[in-house]
Amino acid sequence: MNRVRFFIKTIFYLPGTFLHEFLHYIGAKILGMRNVSISLLPKVGEGPEVIMGSVNANLSSNHSSLRWLVPALLPKAWWIVLYFLISYYGWVEISIEENAVYFYPENIHNQLEDYIIGYIAMQLFWAGSLSFQDWKVAMHSLVSVKGMLLIGGGYIFYTYVLDGLLAF
Repeated sequence: MNRVRFFIKTIFYLPGTFLHEFLHYIGAKILGMRNVSISLLPKVGEGPEVIMGSVNANLSSNHSSLRWLVPALLPKAWWIVLYFLISYYGWVEISIEENAVYFYPENIHNQLEDYIIGYIAMQLFWAGSLSFQDWKVAMHSLVSVKGMLLIGGGYIFYTYVLDGLLAF
């Protein structure tokens, strides 16, 4: 990748990268991980891959591997913010009763405000997207004894407890 494209891509995605890495950082700090550091300096990886930012934390022996699950998946929370943003402006509506998503392009008026909201929405989408490394860490956390117990316990709780409570 040439330097100009690399620079433009870095500047364009910087807000979303910051939001994404910030939630990894906050998740690691909340769970008590030590020596957590954040980097927003982009690096060229193998082949065409560009690593826009990273969060590093030391996992000591007294931490369970399941503890990595929350920081790895936490950036998905930005998609909740994104949903509320585009719902507020009337661009989309999700109907749970009809199991459908409705898009209203007539509510986009090509004004400066729409372009700004569109850029913010795109950055939130970027911030909520998980990288291959995020998925790798999350799956490593789940494919453990504690991870399988978490999944099994959640299934049992949903099937036998909530299903009975939610049946009207």
